[in-house]
Amino acid sequence: MVIGSDSPTLPVTILRAAFGTLRLDADVVLGPAEDGGYYLVGASRPVAELFRGIPWGTPGVLEATVAAASRAAARLVLLPTWYDVDVPEDFDRLSADLTGAGPATAVCVRTRDFARGLVRDGRLPRCPSRG
Repeated sequence: MVIGSDSPTLPVTILRAAFGTLRLDADVVLGPAEDGGYYLVGASRPVAELFRGIPWGTPGVLEATVAAASRAAARLVLLPTWYDVDVPEDFDRLSADLTGAGPATAVCVRTRDFARGLVRDGRLPRCPSRG
């Protein structure tokens, strides 16, 4: 299983579900990202065809990967949709998640501090929502 480093607030419950699904009834598990890609991919057996002909970097990544899994006759399970951080608006959402009262605030302390440092040091432009 591989997860993207750009989804630091991904709940551990989703990771547990992914591993459990692979152990019980799936050849492939994908975690759909809101932007049309995915934040997680896992397989319980080799499925080389899974990554052939994928339009990487486009909103069609998930759809193409699902089609590839179907062509490979792989039993596919989709996890709950989550977000990843690709553009400034995604960073704003991450920043809000890391400063709120939710579980991500307690778990992602280093990520929160790093994000604040990027803004504080001027390495990331200030957006209106970042104050």
